[in-house]
Amino acid sequence: MNRRDCNGRVTVNAVIVNDLQANISRLVLNGRTVSNITLLVSREDSGQYFCRATASGLSINSHPANIIVRGHPAGVSESSVFVTQLDVGLVSVSWSPPCDYFSPILYFLVEYTLASDVNYVLAENVSANASLLVNITQLLPHTSYLVQVIAVNAIGQGDRIPVMFSSPPGYPSAPQNFSIDEESVLPTSVVLSWAQPKTTNGDIQSYRVDFLNVVSKWTVVSKRSISTHFEEFPGNSTSGILTGLQPYTAYTFQLRAVNKIGNREIVGNGSMASEITTAETAPSAPLQVKVSLVRDRPDLLRITWNTPLQQNGRIRLYTVYYNLLSLAWSPNEAMKQNTTLPDNSIDIGELSAFTSYQVVVQAVTITGGNHSELAQGTTDQGSKTTRQLLTDCWRTPCHWYEYLSTK
Repeated sequence: MNRRDCNGRVTVNAVIVNDLQANISRLVLNGRTVSNITLLVSREDSGQYFCRATASGLSINSHPANIIVRGHPAGVSESSVFVTQLDVGLVSVSWSPPCDYFSPILYFLVEYTLASDVNYVLAENVSANASLLVNITQLLPHTSYLVQVIAVNAIGQGDRIPVMFSSPPGYPSAPQNFSIDEESVLPTSVVLSWAQPKTTNGDIQSYRVDFLNVVSKWTVVSKRSISTHFEEFPGNSTSGILTGLQPYTAYTFQLRAVNKIGNREIVGNGSMASEITTAETAPSAPLQVKVSLVRDRPDLLRITWNTPLQQNGRIRLYTVYYNLLSLAWSPNEAMKQNTTLPDNSIDIGELSAFTSYQVVVQAVTITGGNHSELAQGTTDQGSKTTRQLLTDCWRTPCHWYEYLSTK
């Protein structure tokens, strides 16, 4: 007797030993049923048998017989079940159908429970003709569960094979003890520290610090645009240095823990917000420095300028350096005068009439400042005669176009 089983394997010359006479219940001879045969086999012997039987001691020729033995389905094995994390509290379960043992599978039962529990809950009853996929919702975050898929045919239910899986991570609670080290505050960086959230709901993948550039503490003129940024630190860290900040700027900081489901970030609750102002540094150079003569004041020049584009702190004063144009420029050798804020101009006196000078202006914070580009200007001729002016021109450079423009 040849047998083909559920996996397509063939057994040659298989023999089922029975007391034929005692178990005869049906026999088909020349198209007529004359008796029957009962074969007692297990589910493992299910399959389609092709055999030729003869009745020993009877004057009957042998005839072919087609016997099908059916059983309940096999269990859906662990390697055939696939659990995919989709979202917080949500997974999908898919599977491959098992051997049906020659009785078509009608439907599947999908059950799940906590790994620490034995009471399974029915998630869904899935027809064998439908898509073999079920979504399970409202799971606890980052928790171990068991799921089992049971195939059912007309004979009965297949074996139950539990498969363990972990539910997706959830939203972590706020990080604890978030603080900023005030002693380490620099113009462009701060040092942050924190402790792990009380409830992680997963393996923390990263920490995200959101920082809001609120309003600079300078003057109304120097308010910055309000914008939000964030920087990330490793999930196993408890401190970090945040760089790329603007000097002398008020920031609000808030820290959040981040879990992940696939590539999707699950951003948790924010910590208590902390505010701090970055340290001062030197401002950029004053802009548009201009040197103007003062009519009928040959001993004066008027210096004006615009505020630096990056003040980087509270400007304490402006220092104006000046010297004769005929001399090589060096701030260390130049004369200087300081202004009183908030003026952006100064009159420099006790100068020589109709004489050219070179000038730079420096904005100064608590940490220093930067010089502007050189500017030039010439004092008024005052009451000097043309002969006196010509004599002076032998000593220092003269700007005759300025002289002629006064005539």
